[in-house]
Amino acid sequence: MREGEDASLVRQALLGGSAYGRILEVHGQRTLEENFDPGFKTRLHRKDLASVLAEAQRLGMALPATALAAQHLRALLDGGGAELDSAALIRVVEALSQPPDATAT
Repeated sequence: MREGEDASLVRQALLGGSAYGRILEVHGQRTLEENFDPGFKTRLHRKDLASVLAEAQRLGMALPATALAAQHLRALLDGGGAELDSAALIRVVEALSQPPDATAT
């Protein structure tokens, strides 16, 4: 985490409250360990979300959070993460969270 928080303590706190869920339990640990060995491959996750978005469009439904997740999955795919577990999305979030390069003009 950028500001020096201990990510494992943040996860532990969330597991003890109403945010608890199997996804946080399993993928939260995988993320802490940077273990992105395939469980559910990014390319398959992206394919499934594309199907959901196509059906939503057909029905005239807006799914902005799903569309954002699909964009992040696309960025992970474009960065070579097709065969990684979708927990590797943390890499996209980390890249988006980098401060601007102070030397760039």
